[in-house]
Parts: sequence; structure tokens; C-alpha cells
Amino acid sequence: MKKYLVLIPGMLSDQRLFSQLEFKEYEVIHLKYDHLFFLNSIQDIALELSKKLPKEGGFFIIGSSLGAVIALELSEIIRCQKILLIAGIKSRKELPLLLKLAYSLKIINILPDVFFSFIKKNQCKSAVDLSIEMASNKTNIYIKASLKLLAKWQPSAKQNNLNLCHIHGTSDTVFPLKLVSPNYKIKGAGHYLCLTHSKEIQKILDLELFNS
Repeated sequence: MKKYLVLIPGMLSDQRLFSQLEFKEYEVIHLKYDHLFFLNSIQDIALELSKKLPKEGGFFIIGSSLGAVIALELSEIIRCQKILLIAGIKSRKELPLLLKLAYSLKIINILPDVFFSFIKKNQCKSAVDLSIEMASNKTNIYIKASLKLLAKWQPSAKQNNLNLCHIHGTSDTVFPLKLVSPNYKIKGAGHYLCLTHSKEIQKILDLELFNS
């Protein structure tokens, strides 16, 4: 059976986020979702993305940040052998309180463009030049819509049965470590750990995916 590795980047990144990692033995599929931010839910995005995948095969998914949440919902649609989440969350309880409040109080709708420009700069300040370049290509309209989708996300019910591995940086300021329960903690890593700590990530991939 053919083995596919599906890669889903974060809100402010693209497929270059995974450029320093090696994916031997797999046929890699990069999924883009920038054009789907107008949909009503992350489940809707996952459904549209599922239509781009082969009908048969063994699927392994790696999702980063918002891509991790999409990966979880995608696994409810396709038969997935393993999911690896990087700098992401697994449930609503891991969402930062400020984001949940901003959505419930409808503050997101009235935030000025300068706020979303700040988000782009803040997420990238401790990462490398590539992360800044990737974030600069995202519009404020897209960021606002994506944050709203994330804030109102209601996880699908079957996720407790997933074969799942979660990697997180100890210095992540987007989804702070104190809110999540990862399988692996990368000391000193922030939100862009695929770029800044690729060697550590690669070792985990070799253990968790390439021996599956």
C-alpha cells in the first residue's frame, strides 16, 4: 500500500515551513488552505482539503499550529494511520483564554489592521528570516478570518481514539506550554520550531513516523 505524508502548515506559513525536514519512504502531499478561509468552520476546510487526496493509500499527517487543528479534523474524514502535531493544540481547553474571549465578545470583528500586523511580527520575532517572509504574504483579512475559525472550533467527538503524537516548544508564546500536554517538549523552541529546531524535530519524525 502506498504511503502518503500529508503536510499542513500554520496560519502564517506555507510549505516552506517543512523545508528543513526529510520525509523518506513517503510520497509527500502539501495542502494549502489560504483560499478556504471564507468557509464556516475548520471542519468545512478539512472536508474541502480531503477532496485533494488520493482515494486509497496509507495516510500520515503532520500539521503545525492551525494546520494541526485542521489535521485533527481531516483525520475524521480519511483513514489516517498517524497524526503528528507540531506547535498546535488538541482541544478547546488548550486555546488561549484571550482568543476565546476575543471571539465570544466579538472583539475580533472590530480589531484594527495594525493589530494583525502586530501578530505577524510577534509570531516571527524569534524565528528565522523565512518565517517573516512567509507571514508577510498573508493578508489581514485572512488572519482575522482564520482566528475566528480557530476561536469557535468545536472538535469532533472521536479524537480520543487517534494515534497521535504532539511536539511543542517550551518557549511557544502562541500556544503556551502550560496550556498543552505534548508528548515531546523541545527546550527553548518557540512557535516556528520546524525551522529553528529542525534537527530535534527530525529525530522525533524518524522515531514516530518512519518506524510506523
